[in-house]
Amino acid sequence: MKLIAGALFLIAMFAVYDAIGSSYLGAGNILTRYAVVLGLSFVAILVHELGHAAAVVAVRGRIRTIVVVPFAYRIATGKLKLSWRLRGGEIGGYVAYDLDRINARSKHAMIALAGPLANAVLAGALLIPLSLTGSSGPLRNLAAALAILSCGMAIVNLIPFAGSDGSAILRSLRDKRGRTAPDRSI
Repeated sequence: MKLIAGALFLIAMFAVYDAIGSSYLGAGNILTRYAVVLGLSFVAILVHELGHAAAVVAVRGRIRTIVVVPFAYRIATGKLKLSWRLRGGEIGGYVAYDLDRINARSKHAMIALAGPLANAVLAGALLIPLSLTGSSGPLRNLAAALAILSCGMAIVNLIPFAGSDGSAILRSLRDKRGRTAPDRSI
C-alpha cells in the first residue's frame, strides 16, 4: 500500500511542479520552483495537522505537541523549536495527544479523518474560485498548485499504510474492545 501511496503522491508532486512551472520558466529558476513546492508542501501539511488538532479539541482531548517538519510546538510550554524527528512512519508531521478512554475508538477515527478532510476543504476552497475565474498568472498558478497538493495529500493519507491516517482509521475500527492507549499521535 505504501508503494501505491508513494506513486500517487509522486503524481501529485509532478502536477504541482507543472502547475507552478509556467510562472517560473527557465533553467535558472529551478531552485525557485523547488522552494515554492517546499513552501506549498509546508502549508498543506500545516493545514492537515491543524485539522487533526481541531478534531482533538472537538472531542475534548489534550494536545501535547504539533509537529510540522522542521518545527515542533509543545503546548504545555508554548515553545516552538526546530525538530526533524518524526515517529511511527509519519512523513511530514503529526499531532501527539491524549484522550480519555470513553468512546476512544470512534474519537481516534474522527481525529484521523480530520487531517485529510482539512486538506480536501482547502483544495475545494481554492478550486471553486479558480474554476469560476478565467484569469492566469503566478498567483492563480500557486493557488492551483496548493489545491492539487492538498487534494493529493487527502487521497494519499486515506490509503492504509504505516503512519497514514487510513491506517489509524482502520486500527480504530478493528479494535473490538474499544480500548486504546491514551497516548496517540496522528
